[in-house]
Amino acid sequence: RLERALLIAKTCLCILTGCLLSPAALAEDEGDDVLIVGVQEDDRPFAYKEANELKGFNVDIIRAICTQMKVSCGIRPMSRWDLKRELKSGGVDFVVDGWTRIDDPDAGFHYSHPYYRSRDVFVTADEKMQRISPSSIAGKTVGVLGETAAAQAINEQCAPKGAIVSEFMNNQELFDAVAEGHVDVGYVEGYVAYTYLKSPEGYSLHPAGLLPGLSYEFSERCIAVRADRPQLLSRINKAVDEAKLSGRYQQISLTYFAFMNY
Repeated sequence: RLERALLIAKTCLCILTGCLLSPAALAEDEGDDVLIVGVQEDDRPFAYKEANELKGFNVDIIRAICTQMKVSCGIRPMSRWDLKRELKSGGVDFVVDGWTRIDDPDAGFHYSHPYYRSRDVFVTADEKMQRISPSSIAGKTVGVLGETAAAQAINEQCAPKGAIVSEFMNNQELFDAVAEGHVDVGYVEGYVAYTYLKSPEGYSLHPAGLLPGLSYEFSERCIAVRADRPQLLSRINKAVDEAKLSGRYQQISLTYFAFMNY
């Protein structure tokens, strides 16, 4: 009778505890069957469609992570701005888009260990333009992807020196604006710029230097996880580490880059 009473009491406690847990906490306790992951749309070499198939470094990293975690993942391409809103609202579980910890420090996202490193660079259509720096930026129009650490850096370092800053929703709009002369220079994620400048479309553009004096953290690109999913963050960190140890990460990197980017 005592054992039966203890069993009933334990069952009631579990039921009560379950009622008090949030849906997100319950999902983590039970394990995820499907995770929804956001990537930026039309963002070579990280996420893009080719023959109606979604490809790219970030896409393959997502698949490797989800395989390692033994879960199914639905990948949703969207604009950079929509990625942040969907992550805040819970529409996606995590985002693989090369964010830094300083992109949106007030958003409350969890950030993974860096899964690659990169610096943003200036690009221009004016082949006579010298290397850009805050001291030579006065009077020039600068295009940059909105709501990014890059935009923050340009607004903090270049706008006070007389630069006119224009923010764009995606990299293609930014590259078009540079090529058509709507802005003097664009400030773009390094691997995106490198890939575009090598393409026929980007042949008319030229590199124009780096923005000096940025913290090391600026180059560390991370996976962003919903604020209510700390256990998921731990699983993602472990999956990325295991992908590197197994050699899978290196295979993915060398598929898209001529050098290791970590």
